[in-house]
Amino acid sequence: KRCDLFGGNRYIVKGEPDPEAAFKCIATLGEGPKTAVPMTVMQDALEPNMLSGGCNDGFLRKDALLAVVVLDGVQDNGTPGTPQDWYDALVAAKGGNEEAIVTLVLSNDVDLPDGVCKYDPMIGPNPLRLFAEAAAYGRFASICSDTYVDYLETMAATIIKQCSLLIPG
Repeated sequence: KRCDLFGGNRYIVKGEPDPEAAFKCIATLGEGPKTAVPMTVMQDALEPNMLSGGCNDGFLRKDALLAVVVLDGVQDNGTPGTPQDWYDALVAAKGGNEEAIVTLVLSNDVDLPDGVCKYDPMIGPNPLRLFAEAAAYGRFASICSDTYVDYLETMAATIIKQCSLLIPG
């Protein structure tokens, strides 16, 4: 089901009357594919045919910060490339301006010695964590945490700071 967002957009913009409900709607993607591929979906959203006249027309703007939020309880082992490649795709989409990108990733941390998630480890390091760590303004938190409040408050502060420093390029 398509979300009914302010201005008829497929993304949230300033003026959204109920941002909490809008975020909940766009964050609920249904069952989706059985193989987690959030980075494929992210890169697809940045394709020129999606951005110019496509369903994401107007989404990527020179005068706006790009905040990428990834919520995935497993790990992305299905998207081609490396976490650095995925981040580089964002940087290219923003014309090389790393200051205009913030990544927020909530995923499993079973690959970390002090991880919060208590289930069998995945194979190797979580690529989604490595994606967050590749970003100049990227943060990772365990999806198994009891609360995300501190994480979200820190990220909101980072977004506000980066927005205030953004020089459209």
